[in-house]
Amino acid sequence: MFNTVQELIISRSRIRPQAEVHLFTNTLFCADCGRGMHFKKNRKGYVCGNFNKYGSKACSDHFIKERELEEIILNDIKSFAQRMDLDNLIDRVIKQLESDTKNNTTRLSQVEQKIEKLKKQKVQLTSLFADNSIDIEEYRLTIEEINKRIDQLMPDKLKLEKFKEQSKREQKNMKQLKKELKEYIHFNQLTPEMLHRLVDRIE
Repeated sequence: MFNTVQELIISRSRIRPQAEVHLFTNTLFCADCGRGMHFKKNRKGYVCGNFNKYGSKACSDHFIKERELEEIILNDIKSFAQRMDLDNLIDRVIKQLESDTKNNTTRLSQVEQKIEKLKKQKVQLTSLFADNSIDIEEYRLTIEEINKRIDQLMPDKLKLEKFKEQSKREQKNMKQLKKELKEYIHFNQLTPEMLHRLVDRIE
């Protein structure tokens, strides 16, 4: 079920062609030849692009009325959302993301504290060296060791920072998706926005 939610998130970011005149343009394809279905105004529906251009020698006269297809897709979206209990599923995913973010923030804070502590040790060593409390060799070796430990911690810090930002984006996307799904379930008309956010290809 989590994969289903992830797929919905990905589908929201798809870039669609700008010049779409009819609802299913660039989304509806012939199941036999794979060619895009063309809208025929006089028939108020879609016909196979190959048949429309080359006739029966290229493909069959596959045809479906736009209104019929619109009702089928709208009902499928509503049924899918209700069957999967997506509202509850998304809440669970959001809670998991929030928990992961909290744990990640704690780990990041711990790493940052370690790095800060090491940096303070460098400052203290510099003061000791300036006061001639330690010789240059001891100073150099200790500074090298501290720098080495800092370098070992930095990849973890960067990784945790990246995860934190990614988690924030995913939480935002999930909350937006939940809002949109609630709107879609109560819609009685399939809109281009709804179709393109939730459906990639129809055959």
